Amino acid sequence: MIRSEKLITAVIILLVAIILIPLGYLIAETTGALVALGLVLLGAVVVGGFFENYVTLTEMEVGVIFDRHDNFVCFLDNDYGRIPRRYAKETEVWYGDTNGDGTDEIPLPNPLSKPLARHHINRATEVVKARLRKGSFDASGTTANIRTREGIPINIPWFVSFRIEVWRIRPGIDYKMARALPANADKMVAGRMMQILQHVVGQKSIQELYATPGDNSAIQQLEDEVRTQLLTRARAIGITGIASNDLKIGPIEVPGKIETTLRDAHQRLIYADTLANALQRLQQAVHAFSPDDMERLTELERLRIIDEKAQSIALSEAFVNTRKQHTMNFYDEMEPHVNGHGHSRVDKKV
Repeated sequence: MIRSEKLITAVIILLVAIILIPLGYLIAETTGALVALGLVLLGAVVVGGFFENYVTLTEMEVGVIFDRHDNFVCFLDNDYGRIPRRYAKETEVWYGDTNGDGTDEIPLPNPLSKPLARHHINRATEVVKARLRKGSFDASGTTANIRTREGIPINIPWFVSFRIEVWRIRPGIDYKMARALPANADKMVAGRMMQILQHVVGQKSIQELYATPGDNSAIQQLEDEVRTQLLTRARAIGITGIASNDLKIGPIEVPGKIETTLRDAHQRLIYADTLANALQRLQQAVHAFSPDDMERLTELERLRIIDEKAQSIALSEAFVNTRKQHTMNFYDEMEPHVNGHGHSRVDKKV
């Protein structure tokens, strides 16, 4: 109980004692003082026990009630009141989305017209063992050394936010969830996340998981697949409320050499796509030409070839003349000076 309730209970017990004590004196004249005192104490215990048989919950709590032998009894909810334990029988209803298609096949029961704040319990046999939060739970971690289809080890950080609705717990396991969910809800979701990531990533290649700067389509696709499987696997334990922005994955940690190879391959792919798009635009432009345009282009190409040939011929002639002149000059320099008789001329001094 909260402090104010305990104070009220103490005041009530005191008032009852004030009333019963004089009555006890009257009874004591005939039955004795010990019997009178016993009646006073018994009356105080009965009245106090009556006011103690209530538990107060906030609108963001679900009470988990067990009996004195540590057996699960029920959940207490301000909107629905007492939610008793349900057994694994065909007659028990499994509320909510039971096949994972995103819609509730059996809608949840209608809430109470007026939410409760105080719930009656039998204090002699029942006890509030835990309080389950109605708000969002968070689970996060890094699944290390997940093997892709090629056997490449990668590390994947992840984060997920979820809610728990006790009505959606499958009948027959609610007594287990009453013990596990209040303290270990995040660990239960984390274990399922690791199993799902190992299964999904093991079917993908490293190229399918590689996210380039500015393009997160591979990560978004992985998040959608993981979220769908998580809702399917966790719906039996009451997990719900996982929107598309409540589950985040990445950045995926890839070994350095492999990341360099993937980056180079992606750049080559971009170049090839750019070249293919340019060729496609060129083909579209050519197909748009009329026969007259093609004839003019053919004539321009013919003139261009003739012009190139003329330039080549002129350059070739200039090169040949230059080489010929160099050769003649060379022989002129090497030829000796001779007289008219074919002998070398010798200058004599007289």
